[in-house]
Amino acid sequence: MVSVDELVAAFYHANQLYLLGALFPLTAHLALQVIKWQLLLRVVAPTVRFESAVVSFLGSLALGACTPGRLGEIPSRAYLLSHPTHPEVIGLALVDKIQFFLVLTIFGVPSLLILVMGSTPLFSSIVSGLIVTLLMMLFFRLHLLARVERFFTSERTRKWITSFSSAIASMKRKDHLLAFVLTICSHLFLIIEVLLLLAAFVSVEWFQASLAFSAMMLAKSYFPFSLADLGVREASAVLFYTYIGIAPAVALNTAFLLFLFNVVIPSLCALPILMKERLLPANEKKQ
Repeated sequence: MVSVDELVAAFYHANQLYLLGALFPLTAHLALQVIKWQLLLRVVAPTVRFESAVVSFLGSLALGACTPGRLGEIPSRAYLLSHPTHPEVIGLALVDKIQFFLVLTIFGVPSLLILVMGSTPLFSSIVSGLIVTLLMMLFFRLHLLARVERFFTSERTRKWITSFSSAIASMKRKDHLLAFVLTICSHLFLIIEVLLLLAAFVSVEWFQASLAFSAMMLAKSYFPFSLADLGVREASAVLFYTYIGIAPAVALNTAFLLFLFNVVIPSLCALPILMKERLLPANEKKQ
């Protein structure tokens, strides 16, 4: 059990320079996600502005934070765009979310095997590769979801499913590849951010800390049992960081700052955005 005094003491002795330094990879992490979202939107709206992508992305962070696993981000991105066919945007948001989970798997599975089970890097990489290969095979067949529309009698539902899957099917391989690379780069900046947050409290071995964080992200993302991951994130942080000798108070403080920097602050920035709706002009829709 971690006392409040321990948490306060850890914050009191934190290196403020490292905390400020973590804002730079945070900015890069968010910027790459917005760039990726604009890239995906251009599949169905070639003239979409960067500002519209910012509005949709940041606004969805605020709305999605109120849902388990932040899954509410997916419909929120369409809600904040005046797009004639919201299912297309939701389909692209689903692609974005699935790529995020793929990257978490790539980094998290070998980290979990090495850190907890003591597996060799080679074995861990092979197991992770097999899992990712299976997920990628499923990922590139998402457009087959259109086939389920025949099981619905509602014409509106059938059109919705068709529109949803057509947006995914319209993505070219190079679009998938570029978006995937941006997801990996964004995640790497997130790792750097966390390493700086940890370094603000204690001296850490960066490779071991990266393994612990990747394992934590895998656990909290695949078990979204709470709103905004509250509790799951903190418990996972304590569990995996203690494997590398980091005190529970430091683990909890780092998890809290991660939530503050990556969810709360961007969500507060998005509050003015939520006062406006349907900001994507109809002429941005692909003809």
